[in-house]
Amino acid sequence: MNKDIVLDVRGVSKTYETNDGNNTIAIKNLDLIVRRNEMVAVMGRSGSGKSTLINVITGIMEADQGQVYIDGENVFDLSGERVASFRRKHVGIVFQNYNLIDSLTIDENIRVPLIIDGKQDGIDEKVLHIAQIVGISSILYKYPYEVSGGQQQRAGICRALVNKSKIIFADEPTGNLDAKSADQVMNCFEDACRENESSLLIVTHDAKVASHCDRVIFLQNGCVALEMEKKSKDIADFYNSILETQKEVLV
Repeated sequence: MNKDIVLDVRGVSKTYETNDGNNTIAIKNLDLIVRRNEMVAVMGRSGSGKSTLINVITGIMEADQGQVYIDGENVFDLSGERVASFRRKHVGIVFQNYNLIDSLTIDENIRVPLIIDGKQDGIDEKVLHIAQIVGISSILYKYPYEVSGGQQQRAGICRALVNKSKIIFADEPTGNLDAKSADQVMNCFEDACRENESSLLIVTHDAKVASHCDRVIFLQNGCVALEMEKKSKDIADFYNSILETQKEVLV
């Protein structure tokens, strides 16, 4: 296994049976890699398989075939508590609807993964450090309903990163945010991933969000239709390239 690769998806397929008894292919024989410290965006029309891909990789949904390796570990070979333990230690997930617990403060929400994993040593410093990176240290003792949507999403990023996860998965994490908040959240991802040496795989429909990433993968009918790399482009140039590619690929 190449040590430079943190995520290696090999030949993964997933088919759904619809209410009328027909089969719908969500993803088909899909290959994908994410390198260490790389930020990768997945784009595609509704129904192209984006969310299914994230759900299969993270183990929320079972694949029909294929293999998924995270940091060299075949996650499809794990079961029961081993799966949950592996996720807690190596994987962070950021949800579109934040998934914060309203009865806990922002500070307590961020602590949850550490507490579940029994990592009490230095917990105050870890929470404060990651909160400072994403700019929410001033709201740690407020409750989710007392802060903005953008601040809640940044708290969700902190929760996903506080364990220094190898890779972060995010499914439309900026979908409920305005353009300014979405840009701030992506800046937080960049800062936090750089600080923790983590990778990011983000599903998005927003070309501006995708332009923050190093690479963009376009899905079509459950398959990879095209890949783009930022290389030396700045965000504005990459954004324009993504928009042009969307017109050609996502028709």
